[in-house]
Amino acid sequence: DGILFDRNKTVLIQYPRGKAGTSYVVPASVLRIGVEAFANCGLLTAVTLNEGLLSLEMGAFVNCWALEQINVPASLTTIGEEAFAFCNSLLEVFLPDNPSLASIEAWAFEGCAMFTEVELPDTVVQIGEGAFADCWRLEEIIVGEGNPALSTLDGVLFDRNKTRLIQYPAGKQGASYVVPATVTVIGGGAFDNCQNLTSVEFPGGVTSIGEEAF
Repeated sequence: DGILFDRNKTVLIQYPRGKAGTSYVVPASVLRIGVEAFANCGLLTAVTLNEGLLSLEMGAFVNCWALEQINVPASLTTIGEEAFAFCNSLLEVFLPDNPSLASIEAWAFEGCAMFTEVELPDTVVQIGEGAFADCWRLEEIIVGEGNPALSTLDGVLFDRNKTRLIQYPAGKQGASYVVPATVTVIGGGAFDNCQNLTSVEFPGGVTSIGEEAF
């Protein structure tokens, strides 16, 4: 159907950005969506990912500005860097609570402007820098009590021991924020596009601030 794969159709290499149609079902044989495979495919509003898919590579769906919904299969292990960055119409991403999905890489959902809430399953133990940066309507990030590596406090995402502030939701209400005294590291993109904030107070324990933190 005009879409480029490897010989055995285990890797989807390129979906043509001008291909007609608003929806697409990924073939059952595919194990990997390649780097920028769907980048800038502005006609697509829905993509069905197949069970058996293992990874979404860097920029897999970057700038798919009309894409509204993604159902993540239980087989997926990794959401790569910038995988859904600037998917401005993306309303929902369903992350199944299963032992497979362990990692959401840096800037994976950067600029997903429609998100108001993100709920992470206990299986996700690695969140890259700025994974939810510039999501300017996002008010809360939720992590289950059983997660061994991550935690939240008042909707703000931290590592388990609250020594690293990973993401402050850009749409969180309130003009001021006091960083918990346990925090030593402010992650990259942690406060990106937090336009409600007029002041942030560091109690004194912070020793490192990541790239594009503010």
